[in-house]
Amino acid sequence: MKYGINRISAIAFFSFFAGFTVLAENPPEKLELKLDDCIEIALQKNPRIRASTENIIASQEAVGEARASYYPELKATAGYSRWQSKAFLPSGLLPPTAPTVIGPIDDYKAQGTARLILFDSGERGTRLNISKAMAEISGADFVRTRQDIVLNVHEAFYRLSASFDLRNVATQNLARAIQHLRLATDRKSVGAVPEADVLRARVAASEAKLELVRAESLVRVNMGNLNTVMGLPVETGIVPKTETSDVATANDITASSLISQAIMCRPEIKASRKRIEAARSSLRMAKSEYGPKVRAEGAYGLRDDSLDLEDEEYAAGVSIELPLFSGFSTKHKVAEKKAELARVEAEAEVVIQAVQQEVWTAKSRLQESIETVQTTDLRVKDARENTRMAEERYKVGGSTITDLMDAQTALAKAEASLVEVNWNLQIAKAILNRSVGILLEDNKK
Repeated sequence: MKYGINRISAIAFFSFFAGFTVLAENPPEKLELKLDDCIEIALQKNPRIRASTENIIASQEAVGEARASYYPELKATAGYSRWQSKAFLPSGLLPPTAPTVIGPIDDYKAQGTARLILFDSGERGTRLNISKAMAEISGADFVRTRQDIVLNVHEAFYRLSASFDLRNVATQNLARAIQHLRLATDRKSVGAVPEADVLRARVAASEAKLELVRAESLVRVNMGNLNTVMGLPVETGIVPKTETSDVATANDITASSLISQAIMCRPEIKASRKRIEAARSSLRMAKSEYGPKVRAEGAYGLRDDSLDLEDEEYAAGVSIELPLFSGFSTKHKVAEKKAELARVEAEAEVVIQAVQQEVWTAKSRLQESIETVQTTDLRVKDARENTRMAEERYKVGGSTITDLMDAQTALAKAEASLVEVNWNLQIAKAILNRSVGILLEDNKK
């Protein structure tokens, strides 16, 4: 009777895990996307792209605003007023019968004025140069944002692909665990092994099931991460269509060549150079306050005490403004701009050093990933052979259930490690390309 109960419970156990495996291998239908598809979606829908685009538009409008000072300023005014005023005149100038109050008078006027800056000691030119430099900084920041998003898509896509592969590994491990449980049950039924072997195999199968549950959860989490990076609803169903790329060519390039390429391509370095240009222009603009400013002004209008507007008024002239003393304000402003220029130049050196370190580290991590893949691949081959041999020995009584379970566990860990290091290798290549500044260009090839 005891044997019958164990046999029935084992059959139920097999049936449960078999059904779970079928469900795991046949998930609901989802949208299949390649890496390029995900990148295209992210560059269209990620809100950081929209924010960066609006920043470019704002900086371009600032250039137009700075350029407006080169054009004449035209203004039209019209008005009406009714006024009365007491005449304060020395006694004797007017006869005693003359009125002492002027008005009330209706005053109608229409006037046009024009103003043009002829010379401002270079203030307009430097302000325009600053605006242009800021616009180019916005463009460099836009490129940096795009590359950061593309790198995030690479990482999220590869991690989702890895989680799918890890789920497959967990499914295969569960199938092996069920097979080993069946083997132990069959040997127990003929009295070849004790009940402890069946319990040990059942525990291993339960652990394999839990690993599959964790793998399913990891798929959902990484799918949500990829959707967030792309700007899609987090619950969107995605199945990655993977196409691994060769990393040998990237690893063959020397670090010094990659660093030189990064200095030319990285948008952060381009932005830092433009900040230096803007700081130099700010210094020149501060110095321009020492010089004179020349303006041409003119006005023409009609004025009368009725709407007929028969009386003409006009004025035209040139004015020169020369600062004589401003409480040493200009002196301190020039010193401030010199210090800001020195600070920006130092920060540019910091950016270059950071980029060099980033490229060096990314190159080293790529080399590490390549060697890790090679080592782990050999480890998986050895673990598979060891599991096969342990299973054969257990069938004939040449080894214990512990030996078989240890071999099974080692194989599962090795296969999971191989999945992770393979996809980490692709991530390392993407990080290296981002550190050099060619991730977008590399994606188009």
